[in-house]
Amino acid sequence: MMKLQTNKYKKMTNQLTAALSVITGCDIQVTDQTNWNGQFVQERSLYHLYLWWKDPVTNAWTLDSTNPLSASYLLNTMNNGVHTVEIYAVEKYSTSSYVAVTPGQMYSYNGQAFVWNNVSPWVPATQTALGLFPSAVNGWVLMSVEGSFHNYGGTGNQFYTGTISVECTRTFDLTKTSCHNWRLTNNYDITGIINVDLYNLNDPTTIITSFEWNTSVDEYIDVEVSEDGIFELDLSYVVGETTYHYPRVRIRDICGFLDCMVKLVKQILCNEKDPCCQSCSEEQKRQLQIWRDHLNMMIAYSDAIQAAINIDLYYCMNNQIESEPAEENLQYIIELITKLNELTDRCGECYGAQETEATQPCKDC
Repeated sequence: MMKLQTNKYKKMTNQLTAALSVITGCDIQVTDQTNWNGQFVQERSLYHLYLWWKDPVTNAWTLDSTNPLSASYLLNTMNNGVHTVEIYAVEKYSTSSYVAVTPGQMYSYNGQAFVWNNVSPWVPATQTALGLFPSAVNGWVLMSVEGSFHNYGGTGNQFYTGTISVECTRTFDLTKTSCHNWRLTNNYDITGIINVDLYNLNDPTTIITSFEWNTSVDEYIDVEVSEDGIFELDLSYVVGETTYHYPRVRIRDICGFLDCMVKLVKQILCNEKDPCCQSCSEEQKRQLQIWRDHLNMMIAYSDAIQAAINIDLYYCMNNQIESEPAEENLQYIIELITKLNELTDRCGECYGAQETEATQPCKDC
């Protein structure tokens, strides 16, 4: 007949100790600093560490039950803010010890935490029909949410709780691939579905296009805009029935304007039409003057638009994008680009596209 024993491992009376730090990539490293064989006299192998951490934006708790004996965890956080970290050291249940368990005690078995929540003690010697190990089948309650650990974790088990603030610049990388074409790369190392909405800030309430980005399959997505302007990508993900948003990604596109300036410079300098040439026709001289006047107007706008865009970048880098000065500067950029689009669409042509003696393309540039 099996001999009933009480727990031969004395429960720890002191808290666990741990260190939290933010490492490269804005992830959180959690290091268990408990002096297991000195301060507590218990062996680390007798306990399973369950680590919970709370996202400051979604308020969702995530469990890491990998129990690394190296005593170091790496939490891949998605959002900035103050993260809460909890560690629970739960004693491993041994079927060979035939431990008598009182109601409310938590044990770990096969990487899962259970609480005996019956009014009577758990006596394996008299319950062999149900098995000698914790299981939801034989009356134990599986601890699968943070609230359960919080309620039972300090009862006969050791725990640690701490907070750490994560404020980093990790975001999505935006690069220009060609005129009006941009590539957005997933720099969060996350997997799942991200909903992408493209807005032109000239009309910020209207979505230009929407699509899903499966980051588990595609490392990046390509985005095309139709004209010069200030655009934003709204990136969101869904947890349960709640939608959460990443910081918006702003696209500042003046590619058409810059291409038009290059085209006009080439037309003026490369067409071998001397404005003082006596043999040039009046049409050729007039077209050259139109190109000069058009280019002068664009150059006048160029310094203003570049300066305003640099100011916008400054506000973005210093987290002041929603300030009143930033909003005024944004509206100024939009006004400039709206006027520039009128010039860029014509690009030196007063009456639309023409193919005349005066507008023949450059030959030797």
